[in-house]
Amino acid sequence: MSETGEKQGAAPSTLSIVLAPWWGIFRPRAAAARFAEARFLSVFIAAFCTAFVWSLVLSAVFFMSQTRSFERGSPGIVIRGSAPALGDEQPIMVYEHYGSAPVVHEHSFTEVWTDWLQTDFVQVSESCVIVFMCLLTATLIFGILRVPRIHENGPIQRSLKVAFCGAASGTGMLGLLIVLTASLILAVEYLRMVAAVQHPIYSLTDPWWITLLEQVEFLPAVVSIIWFGWAIRGVRPNPPTCDRPPLCEGCGYDLRHRPIGGRCTECGLDLARSVDPERARRGARWENHPTPRSWLSTSFAALFTPRRFYRELRMRTAADASSIFSILHYVVAAMAVGVITFVMDACVFGGRWPYILGDVLSPVVGLTLAGWALHRGLGLLVYIWWLIWRRLPNARWCAKIQDYEVVFVWVLLALAFTVECVRELVIPQVYSMSSPPPVWVIRPLAGAVPYVLAGIATALFWLWRYRVAYRAVRWSNT
Repeated sequence: MSETGEKQGAAPSTLSIVLAPWWGIFRPRAAAARFAEARFLSVFIAAFCTAFVWSLVLSAVFFMSQTRSFERGSPGIVIRGSAPALGDEQPIMVYEHYGSAPVVHEHSFTEVWTDWLQTDFVQVSESCVIVFMCLLTATLIFGILRVPRIHENGPIQRSLKVAFCGAASGTGMLGLLIVLTASLILAVEYLRMVAAVQHPIYSLTDPWWITLLEQVEFLPAVVSIIWFGWAIRGVRPNPPTCDRPPLCEGCGYDLRHRPIGGRCTECGLDLARSVDPERARRGARWENHPTPRSWLSTSFAALFTPRRFYRELRMRTAADASSIFSILHYVVAAMAVGVITFVMDACVFGGRWPYILGDVLSPVVGLTLAGWALHRGLGLLVYIWWLIWRRLPNARWCAKIQDYEVVFVWVLLALAFTVECVRELVIPQVYSMSSPPPVWVIRPLAGAVPYVLAGIATALFWLWRYRVAYRAVRWSNT
């Protein structure tokens, strides 16, 4: 039996390994399992070739986009309009009226290729290299983030290889998403210029569908996270095992030789509270009965009473329920951010739906991805710390704790909205002061510094919660 809990069979052929990333577009679990059976060098070569092919495809997309270009007409009257600004009454929106419509230029493939060789070849080559490196880097990062769901005990090299193989099977899908996203972005620019040809007045107010399509740059990140997680399930081991003898849940005393009297000789805790599966740990309500009501009650228990919640959590069960619990929180958090942003923008912009759509989608995806990155990244740091010092009998226990710690993302989102509201109220007042503070004081406050400080404070408090969780589950017998 392998570490993934599957039987070892014959080594896969070279062709099947090379085609695994392309096969993973449709069957990510099967492709990840195929990669896990191959040698690491073969997996790396397959991922390398896949990333290289998608870089060439992306170059071809940019090449095709250069066959038609637009040249704006001569500028005419410039009309300036105003929009809400922080403490500034100057107009920030510009409407430009051109004296003549943009001119469309058609180019042959030979002309485009000649122009590339003379001017754009180096720039396009650098872009392809960047895309190529981004594909391999994203694969490595996703593989490292998924190690807590794979590694149990012993040397971690095998688990790192399995995690990388599971992530490498998604390079085909990630490359496809990047190419589709680049194509959509180029199509949006093309449609915008077509609209400028038909209507010589070009303004910042685009049709709603163009505003919606402009948000596709988030598509690769969101879908790849889902796809890589799905692929990792193909190489994830069976439910965590633990060969450690039973310990007292109160003090960690070895209970291989049961004390007379039914109580721990060190702390006096009833032995049934440690070894009886019915009385030791009742488990999370969500794991026992997965319903919307139990999801809410489990969320409130994990957020407001972490010590009591983790003392009742069963650690030697599969992490499927906790994984679904975490995914649901991301979905609900994204919906909540969308509703709040929609209401706030509707009050500011009124019926100007293009602005509302653009401002809703960006915070929904951006804040959700930021919360996911902080959640998984901090959990990985805690996992590495526990792994180095061997704090837990099974390293995969950290993955279950990490899943339930997703509830703290709500605190992060609430803090982000609080900082934004304070900035909206305070910064205009500071600008309107008769003697405002120096620029070097105002600019950091109006920039990203408050968000960085809020993130650091949240991370420190989150680390304290992980410490509470560790102290509550370290002697778990169920």
